[in-house]
Amino acid sequence: DLTIMKNNILKISTLLFSLLGLIILSSTPAFASDDNIDYTLELKLGSANDYTPACYRQTNSTLNKWKVNFATTNNENVKYANFWLAKDSDLSVVSNIYQFMYKSGDHYCKAHSAANQTYVRLGAENANYTLSEAATIKGFWDEETW
Repeated sequence: DLTIMKNNILKISTLLFSLLGLIILSSTPAFASDDNIDYTLELKLGSANDYTPACYRQTNSTLNKWKVNFATTNNENVKYANFWLAKDSDLSVVSNIYQFMYKSGDHYCKAHSAANQTYVRLGAENANYTLSEAATIKGFWDEETW
C-alpha cells in the first residue's frame, strides 16, 4: 500500500535527520570562558603543596591566561599565598609561581605551553613565614579565561 510506504519513509527520514542533528550537536566543541570555579585549599606549614581537582585546559595558546582569586582565609595571620598551575598527571609546574595577597581581587596569569590541551590543577602553598598552624583558604579560579 502506497500510504504505508510513505509513512515508513517519513519515519525513517525523521529518524535519520534526528540522528544527524544529534551527531552535529555532540561534535560541536565547548568553548572556554572566564568562569569562577570555587576552591578550598589548605596552606600547610613550611612549603607543602595543596591542589584543586583537575580541569581540562583546552586552549592551544599560552596567551589564554588562567585566573585565581584569593578571597577568604580562616587565619588572620595569612596575608599571602603562592599559586601556580600544575599538570594533573605528575603535578609538574606548568606556569610561573605567583604570590598574591589575600583579598587582592582577580589575577590573570600566563601558562606555559605544557599546560595546553591537558588536565591541570591549581596549586597553592604557604607564603607566610610567621604562620604557626595550617590555614584554610578559599576563592575561585579558572584554568583558561577565553
